[in-house]
Amino acid sequence: TAKGAEFVNAGNPLPKIDLTVTDAGGLSSTGEGQPTVTLVNDVPEIAVTPTTIVENTAEAGTVAGTFVAKDEETPRDGLTVSFTAGTNADGYYAISGNNVVLTAKG
Repeated sequence: TAKGAEFVNAGNPLPKIDLTVTDAGGLSSTGEGQPTVTLVNDVPEIAVTPTTIVENTAEAGTVAGTFVAKDEETPRDGLTVSFTAGTNADGYYAISGNNVVLTAKG
């Protein structure tokens, strides 16, 4: 069902399957099995939204952009957001919460 698929896709283990078969004479037997769910470490996602800054109004702390980071398996406070290697070499930006702000250099 959709509920079962959603449960598995959220990384949860499924309960054991228990079945009973009964013939026309009333005899029955049971069988069981445990589905195996192989967990996959999904790639974290980040969306960056730049802002518009008017010339001569910028100061240290001005928000230059915002971002939303998420991961299927990791709560937001367990994610580390940093500048991509080789970018921000001049130190114009700093990360503050979910904002990218200007530094005094920016």
